[in-house]
Amino acid sequence: MRLRPKNDRGYLTLTALCLTTIVGISLASYISLSYQSYVFSFRLFQLAQCRQLAETGLEEALWALNNNNSWSSAGPGSNVAWTTSSPPAGPTQTCTITGYQLGEGVTGQVAITVTNYNWQFASNPTSPMQAPSIVAIATVTLPTGGQFTKTLSAPFKPATLFPNAAGIANVNTGSIYFLTGGFADSWKSDAKNGTGTFAPYSDPYFVHPPTAGALPYTYAATFASPGSNPGTAMSLGAATIYGYAATFGSPVGATGSSVLKGPSSASNLDTTRVYLSAYVPNFPVAVPLSYTISGYLTGGNQSIVTGSPTTTEYWVASSGLTLNGATITVQGPVVMIVQGYLTLYNAGRIQLNSNSRLEIFVSGNVQVGLGVGSIAGFINGSTTGTANAADNDPKNLALYSTSTNFGRVFTYYSSLDFCGVIYSASRNSRLFFESSPNIYGAIMANFDIYFDTGTNPQIHYDQALQDLPVNWFKGITTPFVLLQITES
Repeated sequence: MRLRPKNDRGYLTLTALCLTTIVGISLASYISLSYQSYVFSFRLFQLAQCRQLAETGLEEALWALNNNNSWSSAGPGSNVAWTTSSPPAGPTQTCTITGYQLGEGVTGQVAITVTNYNWQFASNPTSPMQAPSIVAIATVTLPTGGQFTKTLSAPFKPATLFPNAAGIANVNTGSIYFLTGGFADSWKSDAKNGTGTFAPYSDPYFVHPPTAGALPYTYAATFASPGSNPGTAMSLGAATIYGYAATFGSPVGATGSSVLKGPSSASNLDTTRVYLSAYVPNFPVAVPLSYTISGYLTGGNQSIVTGSPTTTEYWVASSGLTLNGATITVQGPVVMIVQGYLTLYNAGRIQLNSNSRLEIFVSGNVQVGLGVGSIAGFINGSTTGTANAADNDPKNLALYSTSTNFGRVFTYYSSLDFCGVIYSASRNSRLFFESSPNIYGAIMANFDIYFDTGTNPQIHYDQALQDLPVNWFKGITTPFVLLQITES
């Protein structure tokens, strides 16, 4: 008998079938994984588009706030009007923008709500009201009917015009000099609190102006000089600064007697309080374009009483204004437009009575006082010239220098306290303080600020200047900005 020969073709077929099955399973798994990866990526992409759509909603609301107070449309490219409602929390504007085509059959919309929007337009910025905010809810709808939603919310306010105790807006050059001594701290005013007196210090929103080195004071007085040219951006001399120095990396000149510290600083020269980001806004100053002249400033004794406590009057000095021992008294909201130099000497004064506001635009140089120790100057709310009287309020007095002259566009000799803000818009301007006043408020320049040799100014930065309503200062309009975005 002979054995039948073996046939290997069955094994080969079985092996081929097994390999084909394995490849098929692997390929199916790969296709399934690829599809799931595509679905995941698609969903992530649509989720990102949903967030971008919510960001668009925030931008649309900001545009409406900054450019379109009539609320006729949501944004520059939209014809969707806003709807006004008045819930108990405050006025609200709402709109929903639809019709976004996001590709692959995906559509989107964003619902925008601006709550308590008119708080920033109120005449009294200290009224206890709910903080205004923007809420944008974006919805992305998939072809399958599924949806993604993203909510972004953010409080908003006008950009701060005076974020620093003293600041220089010129990014190329300019310095702040304490050539001898000085003291700086910060406080928060809102002078009246409805009663004509300061509220107790226990209320964090109403703090009486301090005296130098005595409580209550805080450590938020920032001196900002962002000049990028080589050299010293700031010289502290023998000054005591309870706060910060800010530059863009240029050195801060300090001596063994310089003090820069916070409440927990171990040393008198705390280098952690020297910041490399000097936020100094640079907004142009402009005299109001359209106004009706209510009267002319003569240089003699004058009493300006507005016909209404809420209607601003415009008074003009067409050939400069010199007050030689004379006093101009203001009662109500007033804008003075000085076309030329402003000079106050021999006890020449401009005085604001209680519940008054004054903005002064000066196209020439400003000189307050003549010789050290002069008692000329500005009195804001107190007939005694004492800046920490209970009815003083720095936001009620603004002095603008729009001079294009080079050098000393502003010189202050007076021993009177100054309670207000100074804004020098000229790129060549130098502000000189030749005396040692108490300054309650803030100073802004575009070149140099000198506290000259032998002076010992006491500077108390008013943090309430950071929270003013829009268009509080008529000479400068700042845009609305978002403060902190919350995502959900």
